[in-house]
Amino acid sequence: MQFKLAILSVLAKRPDGRATLDELRSEVEALTANDDEPEESSSALDEIDIFQSGLVTPEDGGFRITDVGRSALKALVARNTKDQRWLNIRPPHLRLTEAQTMALFNTFDASGIRLASAA
Repeated sequence: MQFKLAILSVLAKRPDGRATLDELRSEVEALTANDDEPEESSSALDEIDIFQSGLVTPEDGGFRITDVGRSALKALVARNTKDQRWLNIRPPHLRLTEAQTMALFNTFDASGIRLASAA
């Protein structure tokens, strides 16, 4: 799993969407430990700054996923699994605009990273 995608996933799993740097580091390392993706694929998404883009924000000595971050992650999962119900999972119920969705998908597709397909 790509590093920044792992950060979003770890934070999104938490009810409050928050984690300290140590908690985040440990959980991201566990998620990416068995990563078989070539290094060039893993670093392609590095062009997206998850902080400047508003997906994650520093908070109280740690990090918090924003509503936009949750929505972006859900949009990627919904597209990958072909299950649009992912877009209606709370929290939050914040829909990306068509332009935001297309920009997200285009950037993600350009990275060359592939999520596992739904069974």
